[in-house]
Amino acid sequence: MENENLLVKISDDFYLLDYKGDYALDKFMQTGTKGVTKLFRFIQKQFKLKPSPVLVSRKHPACTSFSVKNDIGERIFGRNFDYYDSPCILLRTTPKNGYKSLAMLDVQAVVYLLKFQKPEKTKNPSKLLASPYMCMDGMNEKGLCIAILEIETKPTYQETGKIPMVPPTMVRAVLDKCATVDEAVEMFRRFDMYDLLGCNYHYHICDANGNSVVIEYINGEMLLVEPKDDTQYCMNFFFSMGGDNSTAIGFDRELIVRDAIKEKGGVFTTDEAMNLLSKCTLNFREHIMMIYTLWSALYNSTKKTVNLCIKRNFETRYEISFDTDFEEYRNNLLGDKND
Repeated sequence: MENENLLVKISDDFYLLDYKGDYALDKFMQTGTKGVTKLFRFIQKQFKLKPSPVLVSRKHPACTSFSVKNDIGERIFGRNFDYYDSPCILLRTTPKNGYKSLAMLDVQAVVYLLKFQKPEKTKNPSKLLASPYMCMDGMNEKGLCIAILEIETKPTYQETGKIPMVPPTMVRAVLDKCATVDEAVEMFRRFDMYDLLGCNYHYHICDANGNSVVIEYINGEMLLVEPKDDTQYCMNFFFSMGGDNSTAIGFDRELIVRDAIKEKGGVFTTDEAMNLLSKCTLNFREHIMMIYTLWSALYNSTKKTVNLCIKRNFETRYEISFDTDFEEYRNNLLGDKND
């Protein structure tokens, strides 16, 4: 990695990465990509790195998100990310031609199927340099939040002549360039979506003004799911008419979130919102691999902070803002443990 980018280890399961280098998003958006391999070739060429093989990771089994208010009127976006066991990274980017953002990714997204791989020891720097393009959810300095969620059905491969984008690179484009839900929707319309890993994805987006939308693709057509009130949630099935939900999952989690929102009138304290995420976590075996909720995040679009619990450890909560000094944050945590 370039020296200006700072990787800070908080625990064996959680890292902070302050990415201050130029990852050339404007250049990338001129050509886009239809696959991860081409994305990494772009990164390797951009940073003049030696080419190396790239493996494609497994499917994402499940995720949950919701957009609500807290008890003092601030907008919060809750998100569980469920995947194969792996450390997690909170990435902060400060692009010259875009908005700052805080976004989450798992180490498997950049080191690929190397179980318990330590990101500080990876021998391929292009993988960490590519991390801005591999985020699964995040919030920018304008309070816009976005999350990817999988649907187990046929992928979207749009071929309308527009520049192609894959799901995580679309997340990066939205975080860097969009301040509102309307701007994010227009951003999606500029590109052809090209799904990864043989499955479909939809996207939950909300902003600091309380606007929210779920963007879905059915038979190559982009559809918008608008909320009925100032709350919205998303799981791993289509909300649009005509979507194939025959193998979809997450209906049980929908009931949990829907009932909680109804009970609370769409208003939650931070503790209550995190408790709701805890009720939607996963921990089960798929073949020989364990599926975990790798992180539970509460993005506050008003305060511009994120509260994080890692791997279902709700006794330990990390609160981080755009102004947090990552090294000082780690040192303070170590100091607390030694007291």
